[in-house]
Amino acid sequence: MHVESPTVSVVIPAYNEADRIAGALESVLAQTRRPLEILVVDDGSSDDTARVADRFGARVIAQKNLGISAARNRGIDEAAGEWVALLDADDRWMPERLEWLARASAARPDIDFGFSDFSIEGNGFPTLASNLSRTAQYRIARGEKTASPTYAIGRAALARALAVGNFLGTSTIFVRSELLRRHDLRFDETLPKRTADYQMSEDIEWYLRVLKWTDAIAIERILARYVRHADSAAEAYGRVRYGDVKLGERIRATPDSYAPGAAQAFESLRRDHLRHAAYIDMRTGNFVAARARFAEAQRERYSRKDAFSSALSAALDCGLGRGALHAARATWKRSLRPMVRALRSPKGS
Repeated sequence: MHVESPTVSVVIPAYNEADRIAGALESVLAQTRRPLEILVVDDGSSDDTARVADRFGARVIAQKNLGISAARNRGIDEAAGEWVALLDADDRWMPERLEWLARASAARPDIDFGFSDFSIEGNGFPTLASNLSRTAQYRIARGEKTASPTYAIGRAALARALAVGNFLGTSTIFVRSELLRRHDLRFDETLPKRTADYQMSEDIEWYLRVLKWTDAIAIERILARYVRHADSAAEAYGRVRYGDVKLGERIRATPDSYAPGAAQAFESLRRDHLRHAAYIDMRTGNFVAARARFAEAQRERYSRKDAFSSALSAALDCGLGRGALHAARATWKRSLRPMVRALRSPKGS
């Protein structure tokens, strides 16, 4: 059956991505359904990002360095397509990405926002084959598995799932342009920048405002590859997790701006987020931050386990303690982990 092809504007924010953006653009040009336009917002790059993008036929929009939220907003403002499809400059699309967007929008014309599954790779090697399949909160929000790879997910259910943690890949997002303009749904450029303590997700904040107005389409097919780098947010996950606490505070201050149930979900998860951040900080040796997060969690509700962990972080936060921790990690990496892997591997392999 022929599916009418909606017009799609591809928006790619880029800052000093001359070495990586070619792969992203090649993946767009390889689509089985071509987009209406490719907009590369050059966010004040000092390298050849604009020249590379122009060579691939993209429309380059230059601005001074204002950050990724402002760059995405500029691309959305300039987009002429019925749909905006987001792509980060270091990620890649599968050739059927826009084909599936057309199918999903035809199947559910009443829904204005969607996403797909994606894989993750680091240092040129796959590290996660399917993000959605391993995410419990997504499976709960989706409901019972069906034969179709496309699901409609209610806005409240998806908002509760996102409060647990972000499992959406920005490079899989597609949203109807008319919805964004009707409700002025721009990425929030006023969110606090990354600090020593936390990093607030501009992506989740925006998703939850979009989900005030529409349900979502989920496509359970891997249609993008997320490339993880040493400077990716995932490398500072303790700070990102504490950022969820701060984001929850912001959402609870103006609950009517967000999807139904989002504020309540973040409130109920506040202590869990604090404890999670604390344990991540302990594992990475950030003991001062760990004790601060434990203290906040204890004010919510006292736990002897957390009190012990906080005391342990204080004991480890000295020369002798750090030395012992370093020795234990080295022993695990060099001796114990290979031994465990050998025991788990099938005989004769």
